[in-house]
Amino acid sequence: MLNLLEMPDVAMNIMLEKLDYIDLQRLRKTCWTIRNFIDDSKLDSFLTRIDIWISDYINFGFKFGDDDQKIQIQYKRIKNGSEIVIYENYKKRQKILENQDFVDLAFLDLQSVLVFQKSVPHFLNIDFCSKSGCSNIPERFQKIFKFRKIKTKTFRTTVTRESEILSILPFLDSTHLKSLIIFNDQGDGTQLDTSEIVESEQWKNLETLTVRNFVVDIPIRKLNHLKRIYVAVTEITMDMVLELKEAFLTSESLQEFKIDFDSQKIDQNLAELFGVPFTDHDGFGQERKKWFFQIPNSENRVLLISLNLYCIIFYRNWTENVPENVVMN
Repeated sequence: MLNLLEMPDVAMNIMLEKLDYIDLQRLRKTCWTIRNFIDDSKLDSFLTRIDIWISDYINFGFKFGDDDQKIQIQYKRIKNGSEIVIYENYKKRQKILENQDFVDLAFLDLQSVLVFQKSVPHFLNIDFCSKSGCSNIPERFQKIFKFRKIKTKTFRTTVTRESEILSILPFLDSTHLKSLIIFNDQGDGTQLDTSEIVESEQWKNLETLTVRNFVVDIPIRKLNHLKRIYVAVTEITMDMVLELKEAFLTSESLQEFKIDFDSQKIDQNLAELFGVPFTDHDGFGQERKKWFFQIPNSENRVLLISLNLYCIIFYRNWTENVPENVVMN
């Protein structure tokens, strides 16, 4: 009977294609010959989600395929070495590696995972904790990403500054990236500098932008290609409202734009310009004022502008959803 090392390449490849990623990794560790054969075969790991948490430790979460197969790996510093804890199928395994740096081990493993990634994961999440005890993390990401573009449809990240976003964003495959979600680790509503982000190749192909717990100041012309935007600003002004209204009436892309703000001085101005609003209440009982506008060359779509105390929404709505007795602008 043939052993694995004596199998013809065709038979070996057929067998490898039937193994999932975790089994492949186990097989790689049996000997260098098999490891090199697997690496040269360029099999797909079928990763669908990658979660990375950077704190005083490093935590990876990987989801494979459509059968909810998951693996979670935690790397942390201990006295005289590193501890690696692996959670797989509700089972826990632990390894102690003496005289090894846990950050080096984590990024070496991450690189080995990405080598097998050919399909497009739905979700990549990287959280940079402001209290992280790990040094030079952005540079370490750049080191392993610079040789290949990372494919993902959605990139979500928790950061404290733009530089952390830019340590990842330029290395994402712009042809696949459709959604960018940014959270502020501090949660304090500080200003996020987006000047380099909006000039990136990845920005040009985005469809959805969500920024939470930061305030932004992005020119409207840089947003016209997006479909959905959810951001916050310090103050909403009449000039912003008029510019966005015009953008929605002329853009073929914009579908929804939600803006949270700390203050607004446009309530009376909108009523004077657009007329008496239609009034209702949201799910929290807060009053909303609404204005409806006919979109040129569109019989079944209208623009809705909805304003309450701390939020304004621009939305392309269906004509059939317009309440009765509403005066169209």
